[in-house]
Amino acid sequence: MLIEGKHICRYCNEAFEWFYLVPQKYNSSRLMDVETIPNNKVGIYYVIKSVEKDGYILPLKATIYCPKCGKLDELEIKYDDK
Repeated sequence: MLIEGKHICRYCNEAFEWFYLVPQKYNSSRLMDVETIPNNKVGIYYVIKSVEKDGYILPLKATIYCPKCGKLDELEIKYDDK
């Protein structure tokens, strides 16, 4: 599962897009979904806080490096409850 979003760096105010690849669960059919790492998007560096939903560990708060200034910033991720 691929999660994507936008973030504004608190140091330089640069807006950029980020992504996170959620680790997959092992299933009995031994088939795995393949996700393509997006171009021009920054991957999350470290997950600080997470929640388990439907057997998946989803990040709620994480750190990410800004592609413009290079500083480590924090972001909070909100999910729509559907």
